[in-house]
Amino acid sequence: MRLPCVLSPAQSRRPVRFRVPRPQYSEAMDLADEVLTTDLNPPALEQWRALVNKVLDRTGSLDASALDVAFVRKLTTVTDSGISLQPLYTHADELSQAPTPGSVPFTRGASAAGAVVAGWDVRALHGDPDTDLTATQILADLEGGVTSLWIKAGAYGVGLGDLSKVLEPVLLDLAAVVLDAADEGIEAARILEDIWATRGLEPEQVSGNFGLDPIGTAARTGNNPDLIPCVGFALATSQRYPNVRNFVVDGLVLHEAGATDVQELAGIIAIGTQYVRALVDAGLPVDQAFDQVEFRIAATADQFATIAKLRAARRLWSRVAQVSGAHQDQVSGACAMKQHVVTSWAMLSRRDPWVNLLRGTVAGFAAGVGGAHSVTVLPFDAAIGLPDAMSRRLARNTSALLIEESHVGRVVDPAGGSWFVESLTDQTAQLAWTLFTQIESRGGFSAELAAGRIATDLAHASTQRQVRIAHRKDALTGVSEFPNVYEVPVVREPAPAVEIAGLPRIRYAQSFEVLRDRADAAPKTPVVLLAALGEVSDYTARTTFAKNFYESGGIRAEVVELTAQNLSRFENADLVCLCSSDEIYSQEGLTDAALLTDAGVGQIHLAGSGGELTSELNQAGVNTFITMGIDVVATLTQTLDSLGVQA
Repeated sequence: MRLPCVLSPAQSRRPVRFRVPRPQYSEAMDLADEVLTTDLNPPALEQWRALVNKVLDRTGSLDASALDVAFVRKLTTVTDSGISLQPLYTHADELSQAPTPGSVPFTRGASAAGAVVAGWDVRALHGDPDTDLTATQILADLEGGVTSLWIKAGAYGVGLGDLSKVLEPVLLDLAAVVLDAADEGIEAARILEDIWATRGLEPEQVSGNFGLDPIGTAARTGNNPDLIPCVGFALATSQRYPNVRNFVVDGLVLHEAGATDVQELAGIIAIGTQYVRALVDAGLPVDQAFDQVEFRIAATADQFATIAKLRAARRLWSRVAQVSGAHQDQVSGACAMKQHVVTSWAMLSRRDPWVNLLRGTVAGFAAGVGGAHSVTVLPFDAAIGLPDAMSRRLARNTSALLIEESHVGRVVDPAGGSWFVESLTDQTAQLAWTLFTQIESRGGFSAELAAGRIATDLAHASTQRQVRIAHRKDALTGVSEFPNVYEVPVVREPAPAVEIAGLPRIRYAQSFEVLRDRADAAPKTPVVLLAALGEVSDYTARTTFAKNFYESGGIRAEVVELTAQNLSRFENADLVCLCSSDEIYSQEGLTDAALLTDAGVGQIHLAGSGGELTSELNQAGVNTFITMGIDVVATLTQTLDSLGVQA
């Protein structure tokens, strides 16, 4: 093969010869086919398991049953919904062939084309009471790629009387409008009707959702839901506006109160069923009743759980339609669940909020892959206050990048066929259906809400999650892991205060943020000296661990080698933590703890368990042992108390 060399004019006149062995294409292709079609057969699985067992039992002392226990404990993960995730999925986990996208039960998508042609509907949330600013932001969003508007109106958003002003720059025959006005929903809907009429728009030219959700509003406010006015309004408008729905089932109310994915799915299916039942009882044909309902679902940074949740949700709603006698059109997708997916507000942090950009990107990706019709990526500062122009731009550009650059929408149901995703989807659907039928058997969602069982169940799930977060089993980057105590706080205008008397709104990071706020407000910044013992290789692992530990609670950590020359640095220090290897602790831990006690140190901690020396270390002055799996929030709360930092 001749390759001309162009390093210089002289060389370029003389071709350089290379000897390249000719590849055996047929042999290579045969080998590739063999590799691609070979699965882990039972002997291979046995060999894999034997290798795993060697790691689990380094001493060779465990019997078969003990190895099985160790395998489950070390290599399987149980989600908060109770689903067991395996370390490896094979043909043995394969389910029956799922229908094609656009086919009942719509697990693989509500339509055969998915978002291939134009991507998903990019929906932006607006709720700033400043009407001039909101109008400007709406126009910027629409010019920047947003295709529909979600407007919080009424007492906690845009004033009802200002709806016409904020929508003035909008071409309402092109951009869909989704209202969210809580108890003022019907009034807001009538104002929107008047705006359409004033613009001279025909009913078939407009689209969106009037956003009626009396059950979700009651769950948030603690009131009793009244469906009759909303159903009456829906009957009057469902025929008039063919492209406008009346009801939104807002799963965010449940998600933000601590619901697991299964609880959220069971809840929204129960609420949706109650709306459809009320519409049908009022005289609306069942097919039209199903078409009046849209679902709002949370997407988190757990991308596979989100993908499975969206796929399972469509399957569940299709089953409800089936038993209700609705006609599920596999061409138009009639009666298929309409999903508006919103990146989770609960997962956002106020500390190191820039990480929220990553969380929103992963959640937006999962929403698109999961087959959402509409996606709202919340601005990274949404947990701090009212988003500014930059954060809004970054939010809408997240969807733009996923659609236009990453081409996420170009493949319909890309996760379909994955043994893991299909198994996770199936288990999620099965558990959610079981919970949904239990809710139905006890009178439906409203009855469960009135009885207090919904609040109790969600509070339990939230508490379990907060326990995992406090023990750092569920890591929060920038909050419980790798915090930045020197960050410059991001400041925003406060959002309108929402009075919540029903289900609470809980963010995952808030327990750590309380500690950070407390430390920042102290007249004297709390500091811990990490007393490094031995060589760098001895203490680096534990100083790194301890630094993350203390700074997650706002206590600034400084590494100082504990030597005779540096002993003065520790005199009368408020807090010191010994950091080194277990071997160094056994050699000099007691002596060094006694030195620190004599130097007047207020509190002495030790990074590690202390082992057999625990009792002696306690006597030498060590009062707290910082270990993996410890309740970080409780320990740091107690530490701040001991340092005199006011709560």
